[in-house]
Amino acid sequence: SFLRKNKKRVVGTYRLLPETGWILCCELDESEAFLPLNKLRNQAITFGVIFFFLIAAAAYYISLNISKPLLNLREAAGEIGRGDFSRRVKVTTKDEVGEMAQSFNIMAQKLEESYSYLEHLVEERTRELQDNIAFTQNMLESISVGVLAVDREMNITAWNHHLEDK
Repeated sequence: SFLRKNKKRVVGTYRLLPETGWILCCELDESEAFLPLNKLRNQAITFGVIFFFLIAAAAYYISLNISKPLLNLREAAGEIGRGDFSRRVKVTTKDEVGEMAQSFNIMAQKLEESYSYLEHLVEERTRELQDNIAFTQNMLESISVGVLAVDREMNITAWNHHLEDK
């Protein structure tokens, strides 16, 4: 590559023709000579940019498919932690995340059953205690003399109305 008198850059080459003794000289404007190479470079850059965005979009789509079920699982765990034992997650895949979601649903079901059973036991025990208190109160009221009940520390826990009259 060299500079011509008109300040244009050109690419040139020469060759000696031994049969004639002549020198064959050829020159071409640099922009014209490198035009195919520049086109190839531009196509490679365009392809690279398009390929980059395709890969980025695919990576985003894949990461959404991985993270969305995990976010749903985290949200459901939070709701169960706040007392909504009926919350379940949708199992959409058969991979490790899907297996984890299925295990989570089984755990939530057992937790809901255990909680319901405990609530039932508490209600049953509360009814028994209320019945015992009512029975004790009726017993105390049916006695015609003043009676009071104390606990082991000698605190008064109950009395009948005959004691109040005195």
